[in-house]
Amino acid sequence: KQGLHTTRFGWQNFRVLVVTDSAERVDKMRALIGKTPALAGSPLFLFAGPRALMQSDVFGEVWTSVGGRRVALI
Repeated sequence: KQGLHTTRFGWQNFRVLVVTDSAERVDKMRALIGKTPALAGSPLFLFAGPRALMQSDVFGEVWTSVGGRRVALI
């Protein structure tokens, strides 16, 4: 909200990609972030487990949003 990513780095937009050790951990992290009202619908955080990344293209629909939607990076 402070726009520090723009003033310090010149970025207009960015995402936080989280790779964790299991699909269960992905679900727990998504649920925790989903409990924060300001982040519940945010596209800022995307999650993937190692198995999903190894079976797909890292730029493809391997990422899961906080809301559970599958998302591609490009």
